[in-house]
Amino acid sequence: MREFARVVRPGGRVVTTDLHPVAVATGAQAFFRRADGSRGVVVNEQHWVSDYVDASADAGLVIERCFEPLVEEGLKIGFGSDEIREAADVSLTGLPIALIWVLRRGEESVDDVVGERRSDEQAGGAR
Repeated sequence: MREFARVVRPGGRVVTTDLHPVAVATGAQAFFRRADGSRGVVVNEQHWVSDYVDASADAGLVIERCFEPLVEEGLKIGFGSDEIREAADVSLTGLPIALIWVLRRGEESVDDVVGERRSDEQAGGAR
């Protein structure tokens, strides 16, 4: 998040997405198709919503919106066999699959925000 805050202009926006932590907790992985047509997978780290909120605040980014799209029929079409689609229908339908964050950088410099946060933590206070 700090890198987003560093590269976006003051008042500028960032939109970022990730697999939802509930999806990761149930074993979801980010699949992609390589140039040769084969499938690859990105192994996910568990990041809870509070991790994103804290990282955004620490970087001086304001959360404007957060969307949590749910698993729907269209997503399950790519799940392979009928048995897998049926199991997904029972276990995943209605659960969140992604987090979509709309963030805005404040007018302060990133270093000012991070420095202020560190001073508060050293003094034993919370921001």
